[in-house]
Amino acid sequence: MRRQALAREGMVPLAGPIRREGRTILAEGEMVDVAEKADRIIDLTIQRLRQKVDSGAYNEATVMLVYLSEFWPLPPEGRLRLRRRTEAYLVTKPGPTSTVHFCFWPDYGVETVQIPRRRGGSLGAA
Repeated sequence: MRRQALAREGMVPLAGPIRREGRTILAEGEMVDVAEKADRIIDLTIQRLRQKVDSGAYNEATVMLVYLSEFWPLPPEGRLRLRRRTEAYLVTKPGPTSTVHFCFWPDYGVETVQIPRRRGGSLGAA
């Protein structure tokens, strides 16, 4: 609904309650903690990555792509925290991938996290 209100009105609050009354969309602005919002997005992204890795549907040659389509953009410091958490996860979790690409909406920026493989195929510092 927020995207629809943005298209119709040209602006819409990024946070706060939103509801529909007939054909009208009403959105009320609300203050939010940006760091808390970024942490929530990061948690959801890592959860999705874990679901993909744990599914067993991928082999060692797989490069994971995780697309973030949150309406709230992840700030640069949030992207850095996401990279660090992903690196820590890939090092501690033996799995089918050593490379993850994150694609961020709305700018379609792509950031890559890659952990070198040791001899024998395990992940970690080379």
